[in-house]
Amino acid sequence: MKTKVNDQSIFVSQHIQRKENDLAHSTSNPIIKNQKEAFKSNIFVKFIPKDVTEEQLKAKFTEAGPIASIKLKNHMQTINGEAFSNYKIGYVLYEDVQSAQRCIKMFDESNCLGFAQKPLSVDFW
Repeated sequence: MKTKVNDQSIFVSQHIQRKENDLAHSTSNPIIKNQKEAFKSNIFVKFIPKDVTEEQLKAKFTEAGPIASIKLKNHMQTINGEAFSNYKIGYVLYEDVQSAQRCIKMFDESNCLGFAQKPLSVDFW
């Protein structure tokens, strides 16, 4: 389709949607393929209470399955030039996708680590 805007021609074509499976065959680099497979079981956790440690998070989330790695950090916000943190965020890498799915079912919208302003938000990263 051709359209004129401010005396300039603009060509617009129909969007072609591609699924992730279609794009997976376009790369032949084995390192990229292995990274995509490894990180399919990576979980992002939001609204973790500030007093929770990595050890406590790991102890609780191990109930869903074996964990390969875990990282926890303060969620920083800046308002009117002042930085502060109300809660922590975490990244949990499970050893398999089934454990990651189980984690989401078990802990999303829960207060399993103590009560904070909001329940945990747990989803794939």
